[in-house]
Amino acid sequence: SIAQGGCASRPGMAWPALLGRHLDRPAINLGFSGNGRMEASVAALLAEVDPALWIVDCLWNCDGLPDGELERRVEHLVRTLRAARPHAPLLLVGQSHVQPDVHPTALS
Repeated sequence: SIAQGGCASRPGMAWPALLGRHLDRPAINLGFSGNGRMEASVAALLAEVDPALWIVDCLWNCDGLPDGELERRVEHLVRTLRAARPHAPLLLVGQSHVQPDVHPTALS
């Protein structure tokens, strides 16, 4: 998807690639092309990585989940990553004003 670079004509211009170059740090982009939905199995795999920073940007992929499921998945993901790496920064990207009328969660 966009974060992965699959929707970009130049994948090196997707924000994860830009951020890695700007910070002069290696960036591992685990874009799931529309399928990043914070499943428990993926949380367990992410917990095996020893990152300088996790950035989770999955809300656009989580529309259509049953009531309460998004909250349950976010809580499980955060608890799993915190248990594995309590001091690694975790950035949850949750809003954008690009298309607020079609965003999967309410603006706050």
